[in-house]
Amino acid sequence: MLVYIELNQVDGSVAQLVTNTIVNDPTIGDAVNSCSLTMLEDGSLLGGRGVDGQTRLFHVPAPPTDGSDVEVVVLGDMPDAIYVEALYTDCDGRVYLMDTGLDNVSNTGNRLLRFTGDYLAGDLSYEVITDLMVAVSADIDDMGPGIDAQGAVIDNPGFGIDSGAIYNLDYTTGTGTMLGMGGDYGIHSLGGPLRRRRLAPLRARHRRRRVLRRPGHPRALARPRHRPCPRQRQRPGNAGFAGPLTECNTGFPQG
Repeated sequence: MLVYIELNQVDGSVAQLVTNTIVNDPTIGDAVNSCSLTMLEDGSLLGGRGVDGQTRLFHVPAPPTDGSDVEVVVLGDMPDAIYVEALYTDCDGRVYLMDTGLDNVSNTGNRLLRFTGDYLAGDLSYEVITDLMVAVSADIDDMGPGIDAQGAVIDNPGFGIDSGAIYNLDYTTGTGTMLGMGGDYGIHSLGGPLRRRRLAPLRARHRRRRVLRRPGHPRALARPRHRPCPRQRQRPGNAGFAGPLTECNTGFPQG
């Protein structure tokens, strides 16, 4: 399913949650271990589903917000049997992928990749930006924007999340600091009209059907506020969290 979360632009609280069922036949993935999601510059969504040790990419050109069914556009499987746990869009609109490497519990073989081809047309060519085998985090499940000292949203360093551990992480070097625990697999920072007291709000998705809300300050990580997500019969899977990225200057290398 694809869940649309509407936020109150006055205080950043959750106004409503709308569930949209993905109806692709055949399905976009059966034995799924992890999901990744990022919003592109035009408001469409790029997603990935981890299937049997490899990732299948898909596109949602017009994400629904009314609870209607949605059929996604399947773009293909990542070449070289790459297993991706996180997708990310930077301030310039370029898309990054977090290669999970050997497994999803260590940083062995972890790499930050960037698309070089027309991925929406099925060209999934990529370049390696950096080797993250020495990263402070064991394994990044989701990449999110960061918040600088002035409370503005930035793309790098960002908030990387590893099974509930949130890091202020430089995605190009792997250096950073663990800030605290919160959520499980999805995290995102929002700016623009949602900035409050000069601090951008931070959202993290919790596996127990909750959306955690915190002001953009590390000390707030221990004081979550939450809103229940839609009930499901099955245990929620490892899902990504995506939203628009406010206008900013990129901290990633050009090329």
